[in-house]
Amino acid sequence: MRVLRKDLYDATLRHNLQLSTRLIAFLIYEKYVKQRESPYFTYISILPTLMDTPHYYTPTELAHLKGTSIPSRAADDVKLWRRTYQHLHGTLFKSPPFASTQVTYEMYQWAQSMYNTRSIWVGGKPCFVPFLDMINCKEGPDPSRVHSTKDEGGFANTYAPWDFPAGSQVFENYGQKNEIYFQHHGFALSGNSHDCYDAAALPLPQQILRSLGGNHCLSPLQPFPHPLVAALRAESPSDPYEVLVKALNKRLEGFPTTPKQDRDLLEDTTLSFRMRMIVTFRLTQKQLLMGLVQKADLYTQRVKS
Repeated sequence: MRVLRKDLYDATLRHNLQLSTRLIAFLIYEKYVKQRESPYFTYISILPTLMDTPHYYTPTELAHLKGTSIPSRAADDVKLWRRTYQHLHGTLFKSPPFASTQVTYEMYQWAQSMYNTRSIWVGGKPCFVPFLDMINCKEGPDPSRVHSTKDEGGFANTYAPWDFPAGSQVFENYGQKNEIYFQHHGFALSGNSHDCYDAAALPLPQQILRSLGGNHCLSPLQPFPHPLVAALRAESPSDPYEVLVKALNKRLEGFPTTPKQDRDLLEDTTLSFRMRMIVTFRLTQKQLLMGLVQKADLYTQRVKS
């Protein structure tokens, strides 16, 4: 970035912008200031202009996500985007090399969405890697093998995670939970082995939440984190998992549909992409919670026996 656009690089440094914001500014500059003169014009011209992340959902679409964290997370994201744009509008976008272009919030929103959905981490830093960002997510024969791009001699090298026949579509496993996929990319995977439920999102007593410390994501496929088990035992020594089961069931009661209703909806071939992803994500969240209830019940049986 410094070699290709020194004026922009220097401007972002003057305003003490973090790397993610510098990349967003770079994309705005290339698309809206340089336009056809940009060396990245071909790449930028094929980037999507219509987005399917929840930040662009209608109120009716967001209502279908009741019971999940997505409506509040998307709203928080948009508030942050607007604050960031207002700051840049009064600083960076009023100085060269942006001074001759009226940078609107819609321009910033598009670039922010491109950063969220298409940036790739290389050597611990976010980057734009043209065409590599077009590879969709899918679990392969070995679910533990996830995406990895390395900086090797100035090249962003990504190796195929499994064998693909000539002419077939290439996939890679992003290796994240569905909540992240849905919030930042607008999709969810059925049978995602990396899926888990944030313990802090459960309606647990405050003393349990305070004692957790850090981020604990609960998976039916993994043992309950030791800090959670210790906090549950301190709260209810005779039946430590009762509190957890109540919190999990409380979350399950918050959904507007049952798992069967969701599965029936997914049989509808006329369902739009957005609705199909909404229902898929909603169903996978319920499956996580139900799996955790079953697991907690099993632990309870062991304790009582």
